[in-house]
Amino acid sequence: MRSAIRSIDREVPVSEVVTGEGLIAEELTQPRFYLVLLTGFATFALALAALGLYGALAYGVRQRTREISVRIALGASLSDVRALVVRQGLAPAGIGLGVGLVLSVAVTRVMRSLLYETGPANPMTIAAVVLVVAGTALLATYLPARRAARVDPIEALRAE
Repeated sequence: MRSAIRSIDREVPVSEVVTGEGLIAEELTQPRFYLVLLTGFATFALALAALGLYGALAYGVRQRTREISVRIALGASLSDVRALVVRQGLAPAGIGLGVGLVLSVAVTRVMRSLLYETGPANPMTIAAVVLVVAGTALLATYLPARRAARVDPIEALRAE
């Protein structure tokens, strides 16, 4: 490139030669960094929320072992017990998801400059986030629900 420029005009100073791809990559460095940083924080927040939901439900199941044992002894099916615990865990997750959707639309309007080739209310992105969060909440609630369904009523009542 330098020799081609010098062959046309020797007076033009050529100090730095960069390709168009290099210029674009340099321009996108900071937004990519922000994207990686936000993705890392979001992943950490999702894992922390799932762990908190799991811990709270696991503790609640352990505290309610006697009640669950009585339900099973009186004829509640294992799927009914699982459904009870999952419903109790998904209720706060659903409320949080609704509040999060409203807040995310408000925040993305402020962060419009960081969005690349997407709008603040992109339905595909919102649907993907809702599915990931709901799936994570379902997994976090299903594990304690499965443990609750495995409670042996005789052993639990005998221990009390």
